[in-house]
Amino acid sequence: MNGRLLRSALGVLLLSIFFFGLPIGKSPFSTKGEAREALVVKNMFSQENFILPLRNGTDIPSKPPLFHWLSAAVQVLGAPGEIAMRAPSVLAASFANAGLFLFVGVFYGEILAFSSVLLLVTSFEWIRYSAVARVDMVFAALLFGSFVSTLVLFRRRTVSSGIVLGIFLGLAALTKGPAGAVIPGIFGALLVGYEKLKGRGISRPSLLGSLALTLGFLLAALWYVAAYREGGDAFLQTQLFKENISRLTGDGAFEVGHRKPFFWVIVDLFSGFLPWSLFLPGLFLWGYRQRATLDLNSVASFLWIGVFLSVFTLSTSKRPVYLIPIYPQLAFLVAKFTLTESSRTNRRLLTFLSCFAALIPLILVIVITSPDPTTIFTLKEKAAIPVSIAWQSLRQSLYPSLMLLSASAVAIYGLRRFEQLRTLRSLSASILLVVSVAQYYVQPAVAHHQSAKRFISEVEGRVGPEKRLLLYRSEIFPAIYYAYRNIPVVGSVAGLKGAYVIGAVRHMTALLQEEPSAIPLLQSDSLAAEGDDKMFLVEIP
Repeated sequence: MNGRLLRSALGVLLLSIFFFGLPIGKSPFSTKGEAREALVVKNMFSQENFILPLRNGTDIPSKPPLFHWLSAAVQVLGAPGEIAMRAPSVLAASFANAGLFLFVGVFYGEILAFSSVLLLVTSFEWIRYSAVARVDMVFAALLFGSFVSTLVLFRRRTVSSGIVLGIFLGLAALTKGPAGAVIPGIFGALLVGYEKLKGRGISRPSLLGSLALTLGFLLAALWYVAAYREGGDAFLQTQLFKENISRLTGDGAFEVGHRKPFFWVIVDLFSGFLPWSLFLPGLFLWGYRQRATLDLNSVASFLWIGVFLSVFTLSTSKRPVYLIPIYPQLAFLVAKFTLTESSRTNRRLLTFLSCFAALIPLILVIVITSPDPTTIFTLKEKAAIPVSIAWQSLRQSLYPSLMLLSASAVAIYGLRRFEQLRTLRSLSASILLVVSVAQYYVQPAVAHHQSAKRFISEVEGRVGPEKRLLLYRSEIFPAIYYAYRNIPVVGSVAGLKGAYVIGAVRHMTALLQEEPSAIPLLQSDSLAAEGDDKMFLVEIP
């Protein structure tokens, strides 16, 4: 590994941190997922429990604690809550980007390495989760580390490579459960089978792989045993059965969200890896035709993708973000396929995407300079408010329009003298410019409007810290987080006396029917209930 490659990888790391990290403090928590994880970290400090804190004082967290430990560490360094919670995802995505650059660069050179990173950082779900307070990006980065470590183990066959792999497996299991070790274990077993078919020795890789799995499970077991001592059977029910086994099998004993049919894997893969998913049919056909001549890295990448898609197909619970652990491998393979296979189809797809990338920013500029879209099109309030807020945020400065025009110009530049590498880089740059507009202008404006932060500040000022505050029917996590106190959830207020109650406006009629003496005090002017509804405050004397 030469010094130039390392310096380039460091550049990728720093640019990634800068690009994804700079705007992470601009948006308050407004969604259920981010605030739920932030609440776990908040309760770690308030309960002085870093093993198994109870979320909102009652609920066992749904995920192991590595992500929360990382966020807590950043918070100890003095970062505000939003930055501390999103920083682990930024760092994980950045190290994964740099790791992909090194992995591809060592074997294929910097051109393919840089192209692979560009495809990765411009894929839809990777962009979305590179700066979000969720466990998924940390999980994806650790799994990529385990993928590379497995290949290093097969090449070097040293004890140290097995130990490194075991550490990655253990950390992945501490991020999102046993799947972090089981899925790489299945991949390793398939790779052993492939090596055996090729007539290569497999006894030492098999032994080292077993060592790595054992080490990974032992590392994760240190926390699982400690957590079981605190949470008992309820901990196992939540973290092991509900969040892992039931999501895979659809066991009716637990309520499992995001239920989708088996074929939904195609929809989630296509939508999540856009725009590069358009190349996937050609990629898989190319991989089948070239199967006899593919090198170990390419074969391993196809095996890794196959294992994840198989598990995802069998799983009852499906979301596009569950597939981001295969995005680095997809980015590498698509870049290799696109740049080495100069087919008419690939050229047409690049041309189509570049035309699209040139046209969409121009349309957005026209929309910005036109009247509010909500005055032209009839939209429901849930959709109309964010659209109007986004439109207003883009009109407050010339910079969004200039950035969009630049995005269009860069895409057109890539089309003028078509050459696959230059066109791919121009297209990626155009996408990143549009993403920057969303990150710096649209997302913060919408998040501020949909966050419960301002409403809860008003509530705390009206209620005071000594008075009892309750949530009616639904657990609105951003409201609990910004209240800086645990807020019990009640299903009914009948017979309740001497309390203040907040909740979603859609439930207010039912509350007043249950307790006619309730006095309405406040109503938010924004969709503070996780972007889904407005919120209310009532007093029950």
